[in-house]
Order: sequence, then structure tokens, then C-alpha cells
Amino acid sequence: DFYVMGPKYFDEEVIDDVIERLKEFGTNNVDLQQLGDMLYSDYNEEHPLFRVQTIALYVKWLQKYGNTFDDVAVYSGNAYTVPFVNTVLDMPVEMSSHIVLDEEIPFMQLVYHGLVDYYSAPVNNQDDEEFFTLRSIEYGSLMSYEITEAKTSELRYSYYNGLYRSEYSKLKDEIVSRYNSIAEAVKPFAGLEITDHFRAVEGSEVFCTEYSDGTRVYVNYE
Repeated sequence: DFYVMGPKYFDEEVIDDVIERLKEFGTNNVDLQQLGDMLYSDYNEEHPLFRVQTIALYVKWLQKYGNTFDDVAVYSGNAYTVPFVNTVLDMPVEMSSHIVLDEEIPFMQLVYHGLVDYYSAPVNNQDDEEFFTLRSIEYGSLMSYEITEAKTSELRYSYYNGLYRSEYSKLKDEIVSRYNSIAEAVKPFAGLEITDHFRAVEGSEVFCTEYSDGTRVYVNYE
């Protein structure tokens, strides 16, 4: 079973001790995953919270971590986190399967690009890595891999069994090659706004992303 610690309890009894322990370990950067991708109301009788109250606590913690460590990251990037983090991981690059739409647009990326560095989900954990790499370029996402030193199979009977392939010694050359192939199309524009995004040719699978310095990046899925 999994349990979620009540935000009020964490705020009053835990967070300061956690930060002190991280400092003792010599930690420079922290990844506060759930603060960016899991927001909820707390209906326990002792410390009930509405979602807006939970946000207030999350923001307080993000500021506290930000004042202590060099880099603060979260996953997915709920809007309340962006003013207080340096990095967003697992930025979605595909629409929800619960909604039927004719076109997909990088809405979050149009808002966030230039405000915070963001990375798409690990390339090595995708069904179609080539498509996912191209989509990341189209959406201005930096590339990420999720790697392990040991064989991926060591995790097969654990709760963390969702990695397809992660052994670094077998991925090193691929990571370098893929990074070099997309760095020119994404990294130079990390600090710029996305000003436009459109299908370059009607009826085609060629898309254009335009940045605030006038640069246009074309991605051809054909």
C-alpha cells in the first residue's frame, strides 16, 4: 500500500528536518517531483485543506528549497510552480487520450518557453523513440534519459518496474549521438519565447516552431 503524507503535518513536523539532512549530504540540487504533478484536497478531520490551500503550502516549500539549494526541479510543471523552479521534467508533448481533437498544439510550451528550462519524458522509455525525439524538437523540449548503472532487469520485481532499457554502458553512445543531433535545434533557443507554431504545408506532416529572435525550426515527420 502507498500513503500520502498530509501537507500540514509535513509543513509543521518534517520539512525542516528533510532540508537539514539534505544539506548534510552535500546536496546542491533537488527534484521535488510531486509538487509539480500531484495536487489534491485533504479531507482528513484534523487538518483539512482545499486545493488552493495546498498550493499555498507547496509555494512556501518551493521558496524554502529555492533559498537553500542551487537548482529546484519538479515534474510536469503545474502553473503555481514555475516562478519558483529552475527546471521542469516530464513536460508533456502529447495530448491526453481522454480528449478527441483534430490538431495538437504545444500550449504549455508556448507559455513556458523562455521562463523555465523544460525536458520531455525520458526518450529511452518511449514506445516510438524516433517520433518522440522529433516531437520534443517541435515543442522546444530539451532531451532526457533515465539511466541506471546496473541492468534494467534488476528492477523487474520492484515497484519501479516501468523502465524499458536503462543500462548506461549500453546507452552511452546513443545518448551522445542523439544529443548532438538535436542540440542545434533546441538548446540555442532555451531562453527565448515561442512566438508561433503551425503546420508548414497544408495537409502535410511538416511543422514549424518560431522563436522570438525570428529563428524557425522545421520538423518533418514524413
